[in-house]
Amino acid sequence: MPKNKQKLLKLAAVILLLTPYLIYIGLAIHTNRGPVDYETFMNIGSRLLSGGEVYGENSYYPMPYVMVFAVFSWLPRPISMALCLLVPVITALLITKA
Repeated sequence: MPKNKQKLLKLAAVILLLTPYLIYIGLAIHTNRGPVDYETFMNIGSRLLSGGEVYGENSYYPMPYVMVFAVFSWLPRPISMALCLLVPVITALLITKA
């Protein structure tokens, strides 16, 4: 099989496999309800931005992580949710050179 055709077939397979996940992200943004971890991260980040208690219930993350959560909670919610859910998947695809 030619190398270009093989790469195109691999890309099509990745897009096909990612379609349900992209639909999930769209629904999460549309309903404004993220996964539990996302909601926890946004809560911790917003507490840091508002000057509240950072280390309380469900908050055992080191300060550099809390600062990243604060950046995500500062962004508009749809953008924050999309980045939070897409960046790890895109990073994994780039690492594996899919």
